[in-house]
Amino acid sequence: MTAAAVFGGSLKWIGVAASYSCRPRNNITGALLSEHGRANAIDVSAVGLGDGRTIPIRGAEAPAVFLAAMRQSACDRFTTVLGPGSDRAHEHHIHLDLARRRGGYRICQWSMPDWVEP
Repeated sequence: MTAAAVFGGSLKWIGVAASYSCRPRNNITGALLSEHGRANAIDVSAVGLGDGRTIPIRGAEAPAVFLAAMRQSACDRFTTVLGPGSDRAHEHHIHLDLARRRGGYRICQWSMPDWVEP
């Protein structure tokens, strides 16, 4: 079940904060090529539901049940999930990619705000 379905709606659009950009990781000169530079990553800032609601990734207006379901879904599907709580660069969006790592290692770093119950 999708996060939108858990919240009683359908997904209509995704707010893309960043997609393809040929650059090093975290824009640090000399760093390895970012997954964005491989066209293998997307940053999502919000989602829009079929009923007209906009759900931001960060903010008190984001329903807890929706954020929790979206985090679970993202971490199940992508090899890298970086969101609020992972580092300063990802406080207002989630980074999703399909980077291949040794042993199938996955990263899921997206902390729910204090008001979101597990």
